[in-house]
Amino acid sequence: MTLKQKLLAVLLVIGLVIGGYCVYMETHFTFSVSTLVNITDAQILEEMPDIAVSERDEALQQAILAIPEIQDGLQETAGQAFTPVHVRSLAPKNYLDQFDKYLPEDWTKIRDLTVSHGNNITLEILCGEQKAIIYQFFADGRYPTHKTIGVYRSPLSDTRPELTAIYENSGGVLTKTVDKHLWFAWLHQDE
Repeated sequence: MTLKQKLLAVLLVIGLVIGGYCVYMETHFTFSVSTLVNITDAQILEEMPDIAVSERDEALQQAILAIPEIQDGLQETAGQAFTPVHVRSLAPKNYLDQFDKYLPEDWTKIRDLTVSHGNNITLEILCGEQKAIIYQFFADGRYPTHKTIGVYRSPLSDTRPELTAIYENSGGVLTKTVDKHLWFAWLHQDE
């Protein structure tokens, strides 16, 4: 082997090591940033028709508000600051028979049901392996129902599910947010 061939082989090995390191870092230490997408309400509703707050969603809110333990939780947390100590978590399976007929047809699991601030009720539902819906109801009716739908690329059971998009409906204001991958962000994480 000539000196030129040896130098080329060494450079090839160094290139492979650097390339392998970059692939490893990008697959294990990736970063992304949430970016608001500039599209119309009509486009959002076309992509995700479930984001509209329906009569069924309103009936779900009324059914949940009718649960005595929810009312107790609202009274218990009234006037308290939003800290984990002042959030009352309820076991949704105990009340499922009272509101399951109002849940989305594709629901598979209720992840969380909490009460806070004496006014705020949050219900998180999983729909299959790649979709989650979070309802935020306000007991006094001063604010409209807030509905968020997260759509994931990978199953929610993964340790790090990959988010595709978040659709939000806050009182009729529709937004879509997507995650954008930041390439080689691990190079700048110390800054």
